[in-house]
Amino acid sequence: MFEERLEIEQNALKAYGFSDEDIEKELKKENKEYTLALKVQKKEDEDKEEGVLNSIKSYWQDVYQSAKEAAIGKDDQFLVDEYFKRGFGKSVMSLAKQYHGNGGYFDENLERSLQPEPVGTGYLERFVESVGQITGDILPAIACKKAAALSTRGNMFATGFAGGFVTEGMRASYIEALKRGEVDSVSEWWDIFTQYGLSEAMKGGIVMGAGLAAPGVVTKLGGKSALLKYGTQYSVFAGLGPALEGRLPTKEELINVGLLMGTFGGIGLGAKKAKDMILDRVSKSNKTTNEVIDEVSQDPGMLADAHSSNITTFRKKVADGDKVEQSFENTKITKKKKPTEKEILEKENEKLNEKVEMEDPAMQDILDTIQLEPKKIPFLDKFKDSRSKFVSQYMDRLHPVYQMQKIYEKTGSIKQTMGAYEQLRLQPGQVGKGMGFLKNTFKFFEPSKNTGDGLLSILQKNNMYNKKSNLEFDVYAKSKRAIERDAKGLETGVNIKSAKASVKKLKNKYESIFQEVQRTEREINQYLVDAGVISAETLKTIEATSKDYVPFARVMEPTETAGTSTVSVNNPFKKFKGSTKKTFPILETIFMNQLQKVAIAERNFAYNKLIDMVKSDPTLFPEISQVKARVQGTRITPKELEAIVDNPKSLKPEVADGLTVFRRSGQNLSDTEIAIYVNGKKEVWNVGQDISKALSDMTRQEANIIIKSLEPFSKALRIGATLAPDFMVRNFNRDTLSAAIFSQNNFLPFYNSMTGFKSLILRGDKMYEKFVRSGAMQSMFISMDRNYFMKDVQTAIGAGRAHNTIKNPLELLRAGAEMFEVSTRLGEFKMTYNRLKKEQGGSLTDKEILERSGFDARDVTLDFGKMGNKISGFNRINAFFNAGIQGNLRLYEAFRDRPLATAMRINAYIVAPSVLFWLANHDDERYKQLPRWQKDLFWILITRDGTVEDGDYTVFRIPKPYGPGILFGTGTEKMLDWFLNDDPEGMKTFVKERFDILNNFTGLLPDAIRPAIELQTNFNFFTNAPIVPRYIEGALPDYEYSEYTSSTGRVIGKFISETTNGAYGSPATIDHLINSWTGTLGRYALELSDKILEKAGVIDTPEKPATTLADIPFIKAFVVRNPTGGSEFVERFYNKYNKIKERLNTVNKLVKEQNVNEALKVYSETDLQMLPLIEIAEVMSSQRAFIKAIYYSDMTPTEKRQAIDDMYRSMIELAKNGLDIVEQ
Repeated sequence: MFEERLEIEQNALKAYGFSDEDIEKELKKENKEYTLALKVQKKEDEDKEEGVLNSIKSYWQDVYQSAKEAAIGKDDQFLVDEYFKRGFGKSVMSLAKQYHGNGGYFDENLERSLQPEPVGTGYLERFVESVGQITGDILPAIACKKAAALSTRGNMFATGFAGGFVTEGMRASYIEALKRGEVDSVSEWWDIFTQYGLSEAMKGGIVMGAGLAAPGVVTKLGGKSALLKYGTQYSVFAGLGPALEGRLPTKEELINVGLLMGTFGGIGLGAKKAKDMILDRVSKSNKTTNEVIDEVSQDPGMLADAHSSNITTFRKKVADGDKVEQSFENTKITKKKKPTEKEILEKENEKLNEKVEMEDPAMQDILDTIQLEPKKIPFLDKFKDSRSKFVSQYMDRLHPVYQMQKIYEKTGSIKQTMGAYEQLRLQPGQVGKGMGFLKNTFKFFEPSKNTGDGLLSILQKNNMYNKKSNLEFDVYAKSKRAIERDAKGLETGVNIKSAKASVKKLKNKYESIFQEVQRTEREINQYLVDAGVISAETLKTIEATSKDYVPFARVMEPTETAGTSTVSVNNPFKKFKGSTKKTFPILETIFMNQLQKVAIAERNFAYNKLIDMVKSDPTLFPEISQVKARVQGTRITPKELEAIVDNPKSLKPEVADGLTVFRRSGQNLSDTEIAIYVNGKKEVWNVGQDISKALSDMTRQEANIIIKSLEPFSKALRIGATLAPDFMVRNFNRDTLSAAIFSQNNFLPFYNSMTGFKSLILRGDKMYEKFVRSGAMQSMFISMDRNYFMKDVQTAIGAGRAHNTIKNPLELLRAGAEMFEVSTRLGEFKMTYNRLKKEQGGSLTDKEILERSGFDARDVTLDFGKMGNKISGFNRINAFFNAGIQGNLRLYEAFRDRPLATAMRINAYIVAPSVLFWLANHDDERYKQLPRWQKDLFWILITRDGTVEDGDYTVFRIPKPYGPGILFGTGTEKMLDWFLNDDPEGMKTFVKERFDILNNFTGLLPDAIRPAIELQTNFNFFTNAPIVPRYIEGALPDYEYSEYTSSTGRVIGKFISETTNGAYGSPATIDHLINSWTGTLGRYALELSDKILEKAGVIDTPEKPATTLADIPFIKAFVVRNPTGGSEFVERFYNKYNKIKERLNTVNKLVKEQNVNEALKVYSETDLQMLPLIEIAEVMSSQRAFIKAIYYSDMTPTEKRQAIDDMYRSMIELAKNGLDIVEQ
């Protein structure tokens, strides 16, 4: 612009006649002035701009300083290395290295990682710490997620739950192990995990599972926004963890979760790729991992590479100075690490432990007798100890006693008919003996011989069925006792004048009954004498001084142990203190006292059996010893004796000492001690923690909020499954075959069970009465609390009966279930009892014969009272968890104790029938098309000569025993298929399902959670079939039902759909949830509900197809529904179809994402021979839809049945043809 102006001026000056010299002078002058003006203007502009910039700069400096303080703290130091180590030191990889190796990877250590957060820690530093922890958790988390994804078909909740469960459980366990130091055994690791790791594992699993599943839930609800999915996931990760701890998330936690999700793009989306890039960079440079992370965090380009979806290596080259130097070709120089504090300490200890020799021979001679180093336990001994603890904790809590008994017997001692182990195993069933005593009294050593009527029989004989007669007796008995106590000057809380008047009025009616009740009291007290709980002298004194004795309150003193009630035996008497307080009803108290006294006597007898082994040879058990000092009790004062006896001075010293145990000593037993009574004298023994814990019945851990919330689902399933008539009948069949294998006698299946059933029903041979008294009963009282028994006791007293009182349909079913189960056990009981009576003659006491018979009956199938001391908690949320453990354990014990006999019986009762049924069925097309799970769990018997095409035949099924039936029965059939039919697939599947941990993972899931995970995958883990049929999958939720879906499910589904605006309400999923949580009884309830809804006109349902044998209760337990869409051919077809379908879906997805190269790669790896399955599956889907149409048509029931069966046959044939195509 300036140049143009100069040119104009130059031309103008020329026009006015100026010479070129004058023009040049003028222009130079003007140019100089302009330049000066320009500089001045520029300076003014610069000053103005600088003022504005200074203001802006000042503002952003303030913002920067605030953000910096928030991010890295006020100390103005961004300690990347330090905070990364803090986080990495808490990671699973680092903790494992710290425990098993010598320190961590980067000099990190647990102590520093667990120190309180430094004052002034910023968000960015906290973020770096989290990144450090995630870096060390990625590998184990990915491994677990992969395993869970495979076993649950990609279910996001299960995948996340597995990753979170394992990493958080390992973290908590390793932290505790590092705090303890050396952990010697597997059982100690389990102890650490159950006490410290389990709760953190559950919380971590729930948070991670919910977090990963959250975006999918949003999608199902119709949300497609990425921001909405991200926000949902953020809310779960930030809020669920603190919620499980009962608090709100802090501001710091909210910011940290946001930073982490921003960095990794949502948990699980990019962390693995970024981690691989960082580790690759570490391998190519001489920098440590945290130094590379520091480099990436400060380099925008490298940070962008880490976030990229397709860049797998940092584009920035490794600087020459950072490259790894090599001394030789292909040899990487190892980075020398500074020794850790632990390594330094170990070297110092080595110096301290160097062998020192004394110069003086005499001193050396003495030194040689001193053990300077701890004695090393051989690995094999450590392994045996770990195995024993594992068995005690998870299989049989009495295993330490079993080991003691085996040691005792190996020394040449005579094998006991009923040792301490067997006696203790009977304790849960001793309530049956107590109830037997209440009906007919008997002696301690002659429990099979009645000595008179018991309390219940006395009441029944005298027609005391109503409440009024019970209360009148209570008034009479209490009045007599009060008069006697008042004569000794004791406060009774009773108006003596009224008491005397009541006795006078009621004497004729109740005196004889009172004397009979007093006889039962004398007999139960003699029972205690025979068991050694009290001495004969003590009993004689009590009876002489308390002729009208009836209890005025509860019998039992509070337990002497801290938190347990079975590691000590308490004396069942207490001194009469005198009080004005009200007493419990007399008959009820006598009832409970006698029940308790039997239990006390039997427990004391069992404990004495245990201690007798020690007394017999103390050298066998040097770790067990009597605690002499703890036996001393406080003497009762003369005044207190006057409250009990008429003439205290007449008492012998040993009798008075016997009475001293009745007062509360105030001393607690330690957790290694037990208390017993021998001839009325109390003894305290130190038996060690293992034995003491084995004898404690209070090992069930306190349930946390998670167990309490999940337990009702398992209770409902246990009731619904075991009380169903179908289960009773099938279980009877399984029990009788199991008994034939495990019996101590020559038990014949079915025959001996029916002899037991006969004794149970007719009761003529008194065998059932003996059975109940033997301790064989599986039922046990949950609590000895009075409130729990109030209703049952009053019923027993009022109606003369306590067991099997039918008050509702569930009680009727319970009685039926016990009848079927007891029959087999009673059959074994009779065989042992009669054998011992005949063989042993007078060498065994009546008690030994009865209880050995009871033990054999208890052990002939599964003993549900047998349980590891850490299993009870999990068994509360997994209905059949312990039953599965005991089934496998019982088979192992049979082979351990009687290997030849067990093998022969399995061959006779399992293998032989399996071979015969296989020979009859293996080439029969009717058999081949049946559902695989039916053939695995049952022996199949096909009647009549009909064909697959006409269906004129019936398929019956005989249940195989769990455990041996599946392993040796189904296993034999699969082996025959493999060797003789050249079909290895069945054997491969069988082995995989039996022993593949991934496939059995779902069996460990809590009952409350398992159905929810099945719904997420639309896959029933038991039947291996979809929950929502494939042909309707993807329809609106309330239309997801088939012809087999209940009307109740449809009604509930419609209501839920309307409530949730169509988001939920699938009738098929509702049926699945009800069936999964309530078992067979739940299905019966649905059928009943359907009929009620149909009668009420709530829902209009078409006429159902004609009923078959497979629809009739009881009978259907032994009949296979056939044909069905669950055929093995159909199952195998869809297993292969799902594989090709998944690959084609993957190809379509990659093409839509324009990732053509990857799509071509997946397609090239696809088996194209399987493509015909796609079209066949579409035809089969149409057939299923047609079956539904038939069900809702106007056909007659017979026509519907015929048409549906024909369609299923066609579907099975299609599936078979498809398999033939792809398997050629």
